[in-house]
Amino acid sequence: MERGLLEARGRVVDPFGGIGGFGLVGGWHGLQMVLCELEERFVKLAEENFALHERSWDAKHPRPVIVQGDSRRLGEFVGPAVGR
Repeated sequence: MERGLLEARGRVVDPFGGIGGFGLVGGWHGLQMVLCELEERFVKLAEENFALHERSWDAKHPRPVIVQGDSRRLGEFVGPAVGR
C-alpha cells in the first residue's frame, strides 16, 4: 500500500484461500479480503484462524471472508460473499 498499488479498504480476492493466512495479513492492512477454497477442511481451518483474531477486527481492519467453492467459478462466489 505504501507504493500505491492498493487502496485502503480495497477488495482483494484470493482464489486459493488455504487456511486464510493471506486473508489475515490483508485484513490487518485494511483490505477487504475475500478468499475462495475448494477443500472444506481448509475452509474450517481458515474460519478458526479468523476467530483467533476476532477481537482485532474493526472498521480499520476488516474481517476476511472465506467461501467454499471452485475458484474456476469465482465470480459466482465473490459478489454474494461481500454483499455486492
